[in-house]
Amino acid sequence: DLRTLDDGLFAGRSLITASALLDLVSEPWLRVLATRCRDSGANVLLALSYDGRMTCEPEDSGDATIRELVNRHQKTDKGFGAALGPDATARAVDVFGGLGYRVTTTASDWVLGATASSRALQRQLIDGWAAAAAEMAPDRTGLIEDWRKRRLAHVSAARSILTVGHQDLGAVAARRSIKSPA
Repeated sequence: DLRTLDDGLFAGRSLITASALLDLVSEPWLRVLATRCRDSGANVLLALSYDGRMTCEPEDSGDATIRELVNRHQKTDKGFGAALGPDATARAVDVFGGLGYRVTTTASDWVLGATASSRALQRQLIDGWAAAAAEMAPDRTGLIEDWRKRRLAHVSAARSILTVGHQDLGAVAARRSIKSPA
């Protein structure tokens, strides 16, 4: 149960890593995580945190509205309190940095091209974005559904490219260092 961040998870660990998690947690949870990592002297790698960027090609008049609604949805409670959503990496830089970590970030965007192998994932993303948007603006379901249909038509016609912005964060503990191979 990651909601409690039991001390046993950190005992004797030199590296704590997670993927696609940071944007789902609250700031208080992040602070507990960072403190537990610091107390155990562990380095940290947090990969694939959504950063609020979603671009669709070809562009559609509804893209900005859907992105804004999805980004609002990302900040709702995902089981850890009000989620950090697109602000997660920036907050983590501040929190880990404030505890003495040397922190670096890099973009790790998903780019789903107009290929047969990407179509199923593109459809799932578009459906998921539309559902999240509808939760945030139930009075705009017609606009959202029209957007979803146009986006799916682009996927079916093999002309859709989706880019989903993600960030990876590495934090090196003050008393540890990562050794490069000789």
